[in-house]
Amino acid sequence: MIKELTPIRFALCMMIFAHHAYSYAAGGTAAVAAFFILSGFCLTLGYKERIMSGNFNYIDYLKVRFAKFYTIHWVTLLVFVIIAFCAGELILNKRLLLTNILLLQSWIPEKLYYFSYNAIAWYLSTALFAYLCFPMIITMLHKIQLKQRIGLFVAMLIAYGAVAYAMPTEDYHAMLYVNPVCRCVDFVIGIYLAEWLTSIRSERICKYNWIFDLGLIASFVALNIVSMRLSDDFRMIGAIFWLPACSMIFCLCLASKTQSPLSKLLGSKFVQKTTACSFSMMMWSICLINMLEAMNMANGVRGGGDNILRYVCRSND
Repeated sequence: MIKELTPIRFALCMMIFAHHAYSYAAGGTAAVAAFFILSGFCLTLGYKERIMSGNFNYIDYLKVRFAKFYTIHWVTLLVFVIIAFCAGELILNKRLLLTNILLLQSWIPEKLYYFSYNAIAWYLSTALFAYLCFPMIITMLHKIQLKQRIGLFVAMLIAYGAVAYAMPTEDYHAMLYVNPVCRCVDFVIGIYLAEWLTSIRSERICKYNWIFDLGLIASFVALNIVSMRLSDDFRMIGAIFWLPACSMIFCLCLASKTQSPLSKLLGSKFVQKTTACSFSMMMWSICLINMLEAMNMANGVRGGGDNILRYVCRSND
């Protein structure tokens, strides 16, 4: 695994935190698109060889994924419920709670469901589907020839574009931003990117490794700028961020291969240790924001930040 990816995950998590805490426009959509691409990329690097060699146990793979996803989800869900209860904002809804506990909320195209309780858990619900499909996707891709793989990739992009074009803008959030099937496109792009990068021979890589450092920085900046210049509706289209996100991962990997100055910094022990908690930080960020929100409400002050408590169901059914 490429260790320099750890601080990149941390930076993306900070973007998401800034989005929820300070309404930073680029934080949510751009970072989420990059996360899904990065997930497909990292899983391919970590599991492809084992899947192709037959040294892969799907049950063990699922155990690891379920343990990682459900453990932190259930803990943060419990904390969120306690916070919401203390703030006087909680009315439990059986259907909402059940879909949330099982991580099925992103399949229901209603904000009340997919943003219920600890709202950021929708990401786990969506990513879980991609993780479940991953071994089958890898197996399928390696059963077909290169031309067929390229054709399948192009067809997938065309289908995504057609769906986005035909869909009303008010459905973008539920279907393009949250829906597991549409988000799986980002994930598959990460798989293709990993396949391509691993095929590049080291001797063909430019020796002027500082170029990759500049590319990495420029791609990260572009990822933020592109999102800030879009309207709220069009910011939901993940395809807009594919190029800067893929460029960022591409430049980072080549920088790592050539041991560029920036890759050495990102790979240092200090940076690795201080950025290693990105996944946990992402899951706890909304809980932290709502702790502060609950304290404000206890003092009679409402507003500030992205008050996800308003998405907790207030009906009695």
